[in-house]
Amino acid sequence: MSNERIPSGIHLCHGVAGSVQEGVSNQGTDFLAIKLRLDDLGEEVTTFLYFTEKTESWSLDRLKALGWDGKGDGSYSGIDSKEAECSVRYEDYNGKQTMKVDIMTNSGVKVTPMAESGKSAFRARLQKLASSAAVHAPATREGFKLPK
Repeated sequence: MSNERIPSGIHLCHGVAGSVQEGVSNQGTDFLAIKLRLDDLGEEVTTFLYFTEKTESWSLDRLKALGWDGKGDGSYSGIDSKEAECSVRYEDYNGKQTMKVDIMTNSGVKVTPMAESGKSAFRARLQKLASSAAVHAPATREGFKLPK
């Protein structure tokens, strides 16, 4: 199966042991290239994790999502030990369709359950929003504000 045939969307995946390649981009950015096995298709794709001051925490989260043991010995042990989700999409780059693959994580976001005392007010707000003219307006969202 060629890369063009891999459908866009969310796929379950595992890292491929021994596939990690360390590199430096043309702009001087350190990166890892990691093969992922798409469990539902039996195909392999490559994802790239870049390590800049702004992206390194996200890249580490993605390594952890694959099961990396955190040891900096170059073996990247464990990247095949956890099932993860990855997103596959296609983008135009220099006039060509290029496949982009991202390992999905919650990137440290913690969902705090809503207190029971706030649920009824929140639900009433949603109901008011759903019945408001703003929801039924054309696709433009300029000037849109939640009702109070």
